[in-house]
Order: sequence, then C-alpha cells, then structure tokens
Amino acid sequence: MGLNVDADALRKFCMTKPQIPEKAETFAQFWRHYLRDHAQAGTRVLHFVGTGLGVAALIIGIVTLDPMIAILGMVLGLCICLERAFLD
Repeated sequence: MGLNVDADALRKFCMTKPQIPEKAETFAQFWRHYLRDHAQAGTRVLHFVGTGLGVAALIIGIVTLDPMIAILGMVLGLCICLERAFLD
C-alpha cells in the first residue's frame, strides 16, 4: 500500500523548464521552478557552503559576543547562496 511514483515522470516534470511568468502566481508554479533550479549540483553545493558559513558565523558571533561577525558572516553566506540565481 505504498506510494507509487514514476521516477522518470517525476524527473521529467522537475527538469523541464516551465513557462513561468516573472513572478510565480501559484505555489505549484513556484515549487516546480524551485525543484528544477535545485536539481543542479552546483546550486546545492553553493547553498551548502553559504548556509554552513552563515551558521558558523552566527555561532562564532554569539560565542565571542561580537554581532558584526554574525551579521557579516550571514550576509556573505546569503550572497553565496544567491549567487547561482544571478548567474543563470
């Protein structure tokens, strides 16, 4: 009684470029766009590095009681995460 998922159909759905207006009108349109973009290995690596940097900076900033480390580290981490969106 498990969930039957056709892996090829799901991959095709996620990897085909949908016709999305500049701003997604529905959650379904947004989600399809999001999955397609994050299926690329480079995007996942940049998100992992950026998120790791942001979390590390937040922890170091709290431990050292220096809010600038936390703020600058999180901003730099966000820039790394968003870099892929602006390169495409």
